[in-house]
Amino acid sequence: FNIFVALSIASKTSVFGILLIHILIPIKRPTVKKINLKALSNVSIISMLSLPAIIYFGWAFVKRSNLYNRISYFYDKFDFLTFILSNRNVFLKDSFKVYTQDYNFLEKIIGVGQTTYEQLNDDRLVEIDIVDIFFTYSFIGLSIFIMALLFIWLQAIMFSKNINKYPYANFVLMMLIMLIAISSTAGHVFSSGMAGIYIGLLFSLFYIINPNYKNEA
Repeated sequence: FNIFVALSIASKTSVFGILLIHILIPIKRPTVKKINLKALSNVSIISMLSLPAIIYFGWAFVKRSNLYNRISYFYDKFDFLTFILSNRNVFLKDSFKVYTQDYNFLEKIIGVGQTTYEQLNDDRLVEIDIVDIFFTYSFIGLSIFIMALLFIWLQAIMFSKNINKYPYANFVLMMLIMLIAISSTAGHVFSSGMAGIYIGLLFSLFYIINPNYKNEA
């Protein structure tokens, strides 16, 4: 159902994100003792029988969707890199030219702000978070953003060494990697007002301590 919704809005990022979530985030880690062989056998048989039908009807749906039209249009018009990045590499080149020519020395250090950045680029953004942050807030803003991500990364790694105490540390680390990967090919991920609340809640998870944890010290 999630994949169907992603295809309906014709977004490569949505489809990729949902597939990645289904692969990387199991609801519960199974153990050898808890595996039901009969149930596993039934699920395997059903999957093998239903997979061809899912692939067939899924491809038929994609061919009739706007996503297929978009992919066909951009694939025929652009080279492979431009197609994968949906023209973002061209926008990056144009924005860098504006940065070098239209920003003064001080603006190249502290940035020009969101409104001026959009005006100088004909109301277009590169749609890559780290790039848009640089052209908006320049070196100072980008440095603060990177240091914040680095702090969260190091905290998650440190807490993941004691997974019995901090059960969500590995999950936060994995989701941080996924968010960085998605924001490298799409805009308004870390800067999204709608997603910001949930990203903040996500990053707070690694501070949750297992109530059953007993400190050996």
